[in-house]
Amino acid sequence: MWDRNGKPDSRTATNTLTIVIGDENDNDQKSGHQNIYVYNYEGQLSDAQIGRVYVDDPDDWDLPDKTFNNLLPATLQNYFSVALDTGMLTMKKGVPVGTYNFQVTVYDKKFSSTVTGSVTVTVQQLSDEAVMKSGSIRLSGMTAEEFVTTSGSGPTATNAYDKFRTKLASLLGYNSKDNVDIVSLTDGDGYLDVHYSVHGSPYSNPSQIESAIMLNQGEFEKAVGVTVVQVPINLCMDELYDDGCYTDFNFNQQPYLVNANGTSYLLMKTSLSAEAGCIDSVFPEPEVCRGDYCFNGGTCVKDDWGTLSCTCPPGYDGPRCQQRRHTFDGSSIAFYDSLSVCSEGRTSIDFITTQENGVIMYSGPLSTTSQGPSDFLSLTLSGGLPVLKINLGTKELSLTLPSSTAKLNDGKWHHIDIDRDNQIVTMTIDHCETALNSASSNGTVSDWSSCRRSDTVPGPDVLLNVQSFLQLGGQYQSSATGFSGCLRNLVHNTKLYDLSFNIPNWGSGTNGCSNEARACGESSSQPVCGQNATCESVWLPTVQKASCRCASGWYGNQCAKEAPIIDLKQQSYLKWSVSAPIIELTVKKMSFQMMFRTRKTSGTLFLLTNAAQNSILLQLNSGRLTLVYNMGAGEKRLALFNATANNGQWHTVRMERYGSEFLLSLDGGEGRNYNYQMAIPSLSVFFRMLTYFSVGGSILPVNTAPSSVPDDLFSTCVRDIRLSDNWLPMTKAQNSEALSGLALYDSASVVEGCIRNDCANVPACPANQECYPLWEKYECRCVPGYIMDTTGCVSLCQSSPCLNGGTCQVINNQISCECLSGWSGDVCGTMAIVDDSSLSGGAIAGIVIACIVLLILVILLLVFICIRRKPEEKEKFVLEVDPDDDYIRENVMFYDEEGAGEEDHDAYDLTLLQKPSLETLARPNFYPDKADEMTRKNAPRPEAQPRLDRPDVGTFIDNRIKDAEDDDPFADSTRQYDFEGANSDAGSLSSLNTSSSDASQDYDYLSGWGPKFARLADMYGAGQNLEENS
Repeated sequence: MWDRNGKPDSRTATNTLTIVIGDENDNDQKSGHQNIYVYNYEGQLSDAQIGRVYVDDPDDWDLPDKTFNNLLPATLQNYFSVALDTGMLTMKKGVPVGTYNFQVTVYDKKFSSTVTGSVTVTVQQLSDEAVMKSGSIRLSGMTAEEFVTTSGSGPTATNAYDKFRTKLASLLGYNSKDNVDIVSLTDGDGYLDVHYSVHGSPYSNPSQIESAIMLNQGEFEKAVGVTVVQVPINLCMDELYDDGCYTDFNFNQQPYLVNANGTSYLLMKTSLSAEAGCIDSVFPEPEVCRGDYCFNGGTCVKDDWGTLSCTCPPGYDGPRCQQRRHTFDGSSIAFYDSLSVCSEGRTSIDFITTQENGVIMYSGPLSTTSQGPSDFLSLTLSGGLPVLKINLGTKELSLTLPSSTAKLNDGKWHHIDIDRDNQIVTMTIDHCETALNSASSNGTVSDWSSCRRSDTVPGPDVLLNVQSFLQLGGQYQSSATGFSGCLRNLVHNTKLYDLSFNIPNWGSGTNGCSNEARACGESSSQPVCGQNATCESVWLPTVQKASCRCASGWYGNQCAKEAPIIDLKQQSYLKWSVSAPIIELTVKKMSFQMMFRTRKTSGTLFLLTNAAQNSILLQLNSGRLTLVYNMGAGEKRLALFNATANNGQWHTVRMERYGSEFLLSLDGGEGRNYNYQMAIPSLSVFFRMLTYFSVGGSILPVNTAPSSVPDDLFSTCVRDIRLSDNWLPMTKAQNSEALSGLALYDSASVVEGCIRNDCANVPACPANQECYPLWEKYECRCVPGYIMDTTGCVSLCQSSPCLNGGTCQVINNQISCECLSGWSGDVCGTMAIVDDSSLSGGAIAGIVIACIVLLILVILLLVFICIRRKPEEKEKFVLEVDPDDDYIRENVMFYDEEGAGEEDHDAYDLTLLQKPSLETLARPNFYPDKADEMTRKNAPRPEAQPRLDRPDVGTFIDNRIKDAEDDDPFADSTRQYDFEGANSDAGSLSSLNTSSSDASQDYDYLSGWGPKFARLADMYGAGQNLEENS
């Protein structure tokens, strides 16, 4: 707008008018389904909105016309709620991991229609390890909502979210997308940042999962339908800072909801930022167990003294379970996190090989056609000698050694340091031991070129900015020869790299060092160096040798002996004498190592002195380790300012000297526990110690006892003291076990052991608390089963941790919940969810009642059938016995049983009563011989009638009578019913009469058996005397 107002100083202004065109509610709604996925970080999620109920409605502006009414079962009322006016679902705090199904009715007042929106909520816990070990990728032209929006319908419905997980799982050799978690989605200006983690057992390192995408980027983009801008995301490419830069990954417990029609995800809210500084030098900060502290499945433990440590699986010997070694075969490449961007620092690596050429390390663009900075660093072997090339963005610098230098492909371990001080770069081989050996009589070295080269990188840039990964063993998409051998102990700015790496279908080498493992017998039950040592091999042309270094606290053959412990009391010390030959071995290089535990803030740990009264002194200063040394050019200090050493816990300190170069490390030496001082070429490299040196105080190196002990480190325990890796005896009785030339010379106020009665004679602890010893310190801690709150120690059950009516009890200092029926889980938070689409409780009750009624009807029917099967009146006499004849009570006998092949002498032969299959006119042979009898018995018989539920004797007899009536009366055969078989002792059929009776048979009683037996009685002359008729 322009307002002249008739004046020369008219003004103009701009006003923005926004017109929003609403969508009329002109479409009726239909039922829909909403899938909700909740990632609950460490179970700490509070009440949070997780998505809106979805129904199928093309209108976007009709929410005021809708009313939502939840149909949540009673069991879910404490977990979820639904806003009646918006349909927004809220999940309450403490919902257990699981899948929950319920329904919500949606009423549209314009159409007076009610439909059902079903909801499935999947709750998954997101561990701190998943977050801290997450990889990053930046996608262009996509938003978080588009990433989760589902396309298609039915079984084929999918989205980029699931495609991403499925493809990445496939690239890493997993069969299920469930191995991939999306940690966060963050929208940017035209891009989307995705953080993701992959877990098998354990979680994969970020470089492994990110490099899997990088190596298959085209295939990945096609499968997921995205465009990759960066993997991993690096925000330090623009060199915003001069001293150093790192990409900081920030996250908090605030949830971030990504909602699309039919699908919603509750993820973590994260952000990335470029920060100034070199982060590795203060690693880790702060000293707490985080998900990325331990590698390769190690378990992080913070002890009572605040010290972090990792319990590692076998084969991982780094202080945080790092894999120190990796084997390459000349055609393999492994990818790791890029080198942190710092203006100064040191990168170190060890290698062993017998090949002259190969790429040891490369950090730079993936290919010559890659866009972005041209910065790179490469370390290679060429003709057996190292070559370092570096470009900070302007011009390349190359550092090489003279051709006369001894080659390094000799099958021995070699060490390379790359030091950077802005643009000044120095490469040093094996701490320049070759130059030390060439020192003059006064300890000066005139020529360092055989082991050290230094120069300045051209151009104004000081930072090495590389977007992609650090590559070991070769250079990706390059014709350069790969490295064949083993790499070990890659350290960049005090951070020890984990060299464990493996990607399916990619030649990445082998974890560990194969040749060294064989030489050291690592897979054997009896390794060369035993179970308590580090083994190092030498690859000679015909044989492989091994040397051993005992782990802290062990000594002796195969490191099988535990080192003794000495307690330093008031005015105490230990003094050793060293022979001249051993002193000469320590003049140019040496090491000193010891274990100690103390609560003292100051005192001397050890003191070495030379003839010029210059010293190498390790002290405690304000509870921090400080190395004070003088190599002839004044006193210098090397300290671990950020590492606490007087917390009462056991620590291991190691000092190494190579000429005027010093290294100081505590407990393995990473981050704040490591520091170094580069060699000063102008200084003497000699330090010839005197015969005596001491531990526990600043004792003069003489053979007389001191009157007092300055800098007395009393009330301190020491153990396993070593000079140049040679164990020192702690008592004179142990001198015979030490290396010849090393002996304990003198000691004062020392005792063996390290015992403190911290809870003796201390004030009583408050109620439900007990004294807990912390070595020269104590705390009142809650007794087992109790926990501290603002009021004191209360029972673990005080907070009612058991949900849904569960009963809490404490067992072995752990909460145990006894759950009511229908609930389970550690705190009774898991239930058997009933899908609302299934039967209701009333329907189930009806089904149960119907089943009972049906069972009753079946029983009645069976009873009725049994009653109906009672014989009819006309047949009731078939088996009925005349009561008058009820006196017959003879036993049943098996008349056809003959025993074990013998003839029966006690029973009757009933075979003559059987109806033959073929009647003959001939009179039967009443006395058949044995052969005839067997033939008759084995003859085929007519097919038997189907067996009924019970034998029907009446029908059988009736059939026999009919057979008799139908027979030709002139062809009837004669039956002998009293035949007992050959040689039988029986007299007659007892059922008809006794065998001893000679009276005639009376068949009148057969008439009482019924009509059918009356005719049988007539046939046998009922009522007549058979003897008289005969």
